[in-house]
Amino acid sequence: MPRPANSASTERHDSVKRSDSHLRLGPVEWAWRQRGGSTAMARQWRLVSREDATRHPLYGLRGGPMVFAMSLCFYVLYILSPLAEEARSANMTLVQFFDLAYPEIVFPKMLLALSTAATGAICALMLLRHRLFRLVSMTLLMACWPLAAVVSAVMAVPSLDEMMAQSVLPWLISLFVWTAYLQRSRAVRVTFEHSVLLSDISRTS
Repeated sequence: MPRPANSASTERHDSVKRSDSHLRLGPVEWAWRQRGGSTAMARQWRLVSREDATRHPLYGLRGGPMVFAMSLCFYVLYILSPLAEEARSANMTLVQFFDLAYPEIVFPKMLLALSTAATGAICALMLLRHRLFRLVSMTLLMACWPLAAVVSAVMAVPSLDEMMAQSVLPWLISLFVWTAYLQRSRAVRVTFEHSVLLSDISRTS
């Protein structure tokens, strides 16, 4: 039995409307709305071209990304400073001090190497403006303390356990602050991932 003309016209209109919504929102946001999800409570991001991203007022390494990288560098210096002071008090160079095989020296040396490697990787990705900057940074921030705790447990030195217990709260605070920043920062998204908030697009369009 043939369908009424107005029914076919309505179906074509609905199909065009869905396609238009898909293009405006992007596949993720469109699928979310199709499942009945609310976008009012979520920050929705949309990919833009590199040219559009570079024209965005928040594009660049100034501000938050630079402060984040500097905080990582200061943390490396924070680990290095007491080691250098102990070496100086023992009338030894830092290299000679690091050659000592005491667990109280080996562990901070390993922690220094781990922190330096993580900081170097994050800073390199930042300078390259690599798309994985945010993901790698959060992964390394989350992994550093657990890795150090595992090494401390393997070495089984009571003083190291006390050191790790004292450092867990500062680590949790820094993890919360910087993970929240990396997740929500519009500058990070547009600079490294060429993504902008849908609300920004709607305001400027």
